[in-house]
Amino acid sequence: MKPDSPISTRISRIVIAAVATGISVTVGGFLVVDFRQSMLAETSRYQSAAFAFAAAASDGVAEQNARTVLEVIRGVRNLPEVGYIATLDSTGDVIAEIGGGARLVGREDAWWHIPTTIEVTADVRRAGRSVGSVLMRAQPKDLIERYLYAALYAFLFGGMLVGLTSYLARIKVVRVIRPLRDLSEQFIDIGQRSDLRRRLNKQRNDEVGVLVDAFNQMFAHIDERDRLLQRHMETLEETVDARTKELRAAKDEADAANAAKSTFLATMSHEIRTPMNGMMVMAEMLSAAPLSPRHQRYAEIITRSGKNLIHIINDILDFSKIESGKIELEEVEFSLDALVEDVACLFSERAREKGLSLAVFISPQVPSKVVGDPVRLTQIVSNLVNNGLKFTETGGVTIRLEVVDDQIAITVEDTGIGIASHQIDRIFTRFSQADSSITRKFGGTGLGLSISKQLTELMKGTVRVESQVEKGSRFIISIPFKMTEAASEISKRFDFSVALFDDDVITRWSVAQALEARGISVFERTSGVCKAVFIRAGTSHDLSDIALGMPIVLLRPFAATSVSIPNHLDVTAEVPLPIPRSAFDLVCAAVEDGDFSTLDFDCREKRTNVLPDLRHLKVLAVDDVAVNREVLAEALRTFGIQADLAESGQDAISQARARSYDVIFMDCSMPGMDGFEATREIRALEQVAARQPSLIIALTGHVMGTESGNWKDAGMNSYLAKPFNIAQLTRVFHDLQIVRPGNGEDIVTNHGVDSLLSSETMTMFENIRTSTGADIRSKVFAMFRASALDAFRAAVDEIMSDGPEGKRLVHALKSNCSSAGAARAMSICERIETVLASGATADRALLRELELALSDTLVAMAKLDASISA
Repeated sequence: MKPDSPISTRISRIVIAAVATGISVTVGGFLVVDFRQSMLAETSRYQSAAFAFAAAASDGVAEQNARTVLEVIRGVRNLPEVGYIATLDSTGDVIAEIGGGARLVGREDAWWHIPTTIEVTADVRRAGRSVGSVLMRAQPKDLIERYLYAALYAFLFGGMLVGLTSYLARIKVVRVIRPLRDLSEQFIDIGQRSDLRRRLNKQRNDEVGVLVDAFNQMFAHIDERDRLLQRHMETLEETVDARTKELRAAKDEADAANAAKSTFLATMSHEIRTPMNGMMVMAEMLSAAPLSPRHQRYAEIITRSGKNLIHIINDILDFSKIESGKIELEEVEFSLDALVEDVACLFSERAREKGLSLAVFISPQVPSKVVGDPVRLTQIVSNLVNNGLKFTETGGVTIRLEVVDDQIAITVEDTGIGIASHQIDRIFTRFSQADSSITRKFGGTGLGLSISKQLTELMKGTVRVESQVEKGSRFIISIPFKMTEAASEISKRFDFSVALFDDDVITRWSVAQALEARGISVFERTSGVCKAVFIRAGTSHDLSDIALGMPIVLLRPFAATSVSIPNHLDVTAEVPLPIPRSAFDLVCAAVEDGDFSTLDFDCREKRTNVLPDLRHLKVLAVDDVAVNREVLAEALRTFGIQADLAESGQDAISQARARSYDVIFMDCSMPGMDGFEATREIRALEQVAARQPSLIIALTGHVMGTESGNWKDAGMNSYLAKPFNIAQLTRVFHDLQIVRPGNGEDIVTNHGVDSLLSSETMTMFENIRTSTGADIRSKVFAMFRASALDAFRAAVDEIMSDGPEGKRLVHALKSNCSSAGAARAMSICERIETVLASGATADRALLRELELALSDTLVAMAKLDASISA
């Protein structure tokens, strides 16, 4: 790279250029101005001569006498610089002329133009009248030559002046620049020697001196830094060791604090749930007792308050699990339709109590089945719906399920108080709401939205909020679920119109959207083109124009009792709100075909509060707290069970040794021998005595921490978290196949001859067929037949070879049996799983029993399938 010119040279060039330019412009300007002034004076002289010639030639011009005129203008010889003179008549024609007549082309009146030719004109007048003119043109050569010599001398002088100035400027610039040159040489020497201890010499107090001070200070800082770095490098190993010890100590302290927090939460959970258990069960039984309305109300308030307290405790524990990273998401196949509709049913009664609407819209593009965690997704949607109902006084809440950018978008929109834009970020902060007045007015922990946001993010999803104060809020959850079953194609592209009468804009929108998505036109009044009329129960619309015989579909909200419509109208079909997506095609097809016989929706609850009679069961209740034993015994009496009681683990083992029990409720936290150790002893006792294993249900208040899952490892069959209620106790009986609903029979699956197929599952299949028209039993049975025996053989091979996957394969087979309703096979899988969990090996007799149960189940499924086809 070519080096740049020295600074002194560049500054000298600048000075020389400036001086030369200044002198040139100044001298040139003066010469031009002076020359123009001289030319003006010459022009004035020639103009006077032209006037004289015009006066002398006036008679000749007037008479057009060329000879006379020529004699006059010959006097121009006395003006040697005049090159041309002519007289012209009044029309411009030449009368007489002397010299060359060529004229220069172009204008010479611009200010920058230097004139070299002088041209003047004078009128010829006779008796005051213009009879022609005289034109004279001259070139003042002497004047031009004089000024050219003057310009030459001026520029020669200017050049000498520029040269002198350049010489002096060079000397001065070099003198000024010399300190900078010396400074640069010192920098070069410092750089070559790498001697940062050296300091620059300061010779003057101008800018160079300031620069020297700044560099000396910088060198001092760099030198100090280098010495510190050297010292640090020498002590680095010692520093790292010390910091490592400090970090290890801090980590141990943080782990201890985290463990203490987890232990505290687990202990507090247990300690709180134990007394809550007695309160909740007794309050529930009290509310079911024949009390006066006033005392009945007291019992209901106690029960409701207890549920709210449990909900708050669960929120705190869920948040603790998420915060500690101990929460695990399931990956199972589930139906989005069923999940959203279950949430709507769960909150429908609360919405009705507040006079609010609860609507559901599921886009036809939403897949039927996806893979994910349905429990946690239900928790997310429930929190959002609960939040919407809490902060809404009029209007209602809408749940929308759509597909947006290949993700499932769940939108929960309310018409409540709304959220100010500057407060939106706060609502997802733990233990925080929009402002303190919200907490005072509506209550709550401020954890629901925080938990929902964190669960959504664990599912790789996002949460978005849109809100306006006093208009409502919209929460949009987007999650990339994996689709396993696409949405069912709309069987028909319906091409007809219906009238929809609904005072509620929220439910009307959801119904209208679902109808229009299927190609149906929706009107707010009847017309000749309408094939049917949809009327919401209790509508205030004027229905007098509806023609007799017009098909009427009554839309009745959940738990609604009013069916107020004019007496002259007969309801053709009755449909529950919200209408399941799978039912819309059936309704639309019935309207189009005019055949409503296929619709058989029952909006009334078919549940019964009658509990099963389980008095034949032998049950042992184990708990070290007398109140808990009394509560559990009283709860079991509602099922007709007279339970034996044990107050310790040793007492439970003694009673289990003396008597075989069908079911044992085992408290996990007891002094001395806890429930886990007692269970292991009972399992060993059963194995030695070759006794049918009892169903052992863990009673625990530990829903988090290290003890939350220990019941599985101890060989227990299920667990019941404190506090529990009668419904949860019944659910445990159902889950363990101790009792199944169906025709009033109670079937003990682990004692005596149990059913091959679960009546509960068969009832569910029948309910699906009744509500949607789709009989899925054949499809489920076919899938079970295709996979069950292969799964069984894989599990047997793994178990017999003591492989690590045996327990997992048996668990997978159990889940398959549960989904298909293979009750007996599922029960045997549970027994095998219990044996494997205890560390023992399943004997061949138990595996053979499972094989026979599977074979018999497949035969039973084939028979049932054949009867369905027939």
